[in-house]
Amino acid sequence: MQLAGTLCNAAGPLAGVTIIFEATATTMNGVLVSSDAQFTTQEDGTYLIDLKAGHYYVYWIERGHRVRLGTVTADQFSEASLPEVLQASPVPVDSSAIEDEIQEALAQMQADLAASTDLRDETAGLRDAAQQAATDAEAARDAAQASEQVSTDNADATAADRSDVTTKASQVSSDAAAASSAKTAAEAARDDAVNIAGGDSQPIFDAWVVDVERRQVENDTGGACTIERTAGGEPCYMFVIPKLKWEDLVPSGELGTGVHEAFLVDGVEKSELLVGMFQAATVNGELVSQARQVPRRSISWDNARSEAQSAGFDIMSNWEWSAIAFWCMANGFQPRGNTDYGQSHSHPHEQGSNVEYDNIATGSGPNTWNHNNAANGIADLVGNVWEWQWGFKMVDGRIFLAPDNDKSLVESSWVDTGWDMPSTSSTNWAGLYDAQNEAPEAVRRALIMPNGIADPDGSIWTNLDGERFPYRGGHRGNAGYAGLGALFLSSGRGYEYNSRGLRLSRLV
Repeated sequence: MQLAGTLCNAAGPLAGVTIIFEATATTMNGVLVSSDAQFTTQEDGTYLIDLKAGHYYVYWIERGHRVRLGTVTADQFSEASLPEVLQASPVPVDSSAIEDEIQEALAQMQADLAASTDLRDETAGLRDAAQQAATDAEAARDAAQASEQVSTDNADATAADRSDVTTKASQVSSDAAAASSAKTAAEAARDDAVNIAGGDSQPIFDAWVVDVERRQVENDTGGACTIERTAGGEPCYMFVIPKLKWEDLVPSGELGTGVHEAFLVDGVEKSELLVGMFQAATVNGELVSQARQVPRRSISWDNARSEAQSAGFDIMSNWEWSAIAFWCMANGFQPRGNTDYGQSHSHPHEQGSNVEYDNIATGSGPNTWNHNNAANGIADLVGNVWEWQWGFKMVDGRIFLAPDNDKSLVESSWVDTGWDMPSTSSTNWAGLYDAQNEAPEAVRRALIMPNGIADPDGSIWTNLDGERFPYRGGHRGNAGYAGLGALFLSSGRGYEYNSRGLRLSRLV
């Protein structure tokens, strides 16, 4: 069994803590197959230990005190954290036994203190005797002035007595300090034991188990991809996008400089963006990002957000879409996709696996349908199903835009950009650029209006009456109208249809 995780308490990770595993009747077919083991946590509180199959008593060692936690039964192949195994132990932690050990330690400390008190009293007596001896020596010196040898002998005896007293007094002081320190350590050990056994304080353990599947994905992709878990433990395959800057995405400077808004939360920079490699699907009642699934569709904007958040994520934001699209343009590649009922309209030999309504199974197309033209890319951004976006809306033609990627920001705080969209239907999106009437920079950065220099393919639809929420990318039958620039602004937040879906994301 491999035990791995992090030991920590309310103050943070616990470094230098030793856990001992003492083998008991640990046999397999009558043969002892394991032995005692122990680990000491690293500076960051992490630990990793392999236990042979068997049964162990487990002890906590800190500040020199040994406290029994319970038992562990180890098999040959399992992986877990120490608290998980202790909770599953057939012999739970015995808080009364822990208290007995602590009380015994405190009793010993009290005995040590009592002994120190006795020694202190003895020292006081010696000091008085030494003083008397000094007085007697002075009298003897006066009485025997004729005998220099006697005086010398008495003086030497007095010096020896004083030296002995000084030595004993120093030892008493040292013993008292050691006893006080031991008492403090014993009381601290008692508090830790109460925490471990389940007292009123914060639990001593807060452990993280190594996700072997995540480690494998990260190793295989060189860190380009990772796995995040839903609230229910389902794996979600995510592409890792490091922080991007505008001067790198559009080097000619038309859109300014600085960190892309997708990596800002209330003005605070974030290091990485995790975007679902696949359009969201429902597995075991939760939204996930997994390959070869039926994409979630026929869902409203509000329900999409609610279901995504229940799984521990959120829907992709328009700022995140902008970051990916501009990255693609900067790297000279625009992905294709399911734009002709299971195949690419421009490259019919590129096909996916149809599952329903001619929507394809997530990620079942070729690499050219991924944002980076590689097997580890973000799939199906173009075509298949439209994807709801967070972060902007249109009200009677006016664009209201979140200033950055802070998804906790309520809609009423989205900024009135002062920009009114034109009335369009199946209009080439890039063709809307007008150098004499440019949209505000934020609107062009958000890929709501083109910028004239790095504009991806796709068309735009608008309805200028009422409140309209965006989805992007196109669907299975949009042909050349689909693309990274494709934008649909004709539906309300409650609209549902079998060609409308979503994608999960998370900032870290």
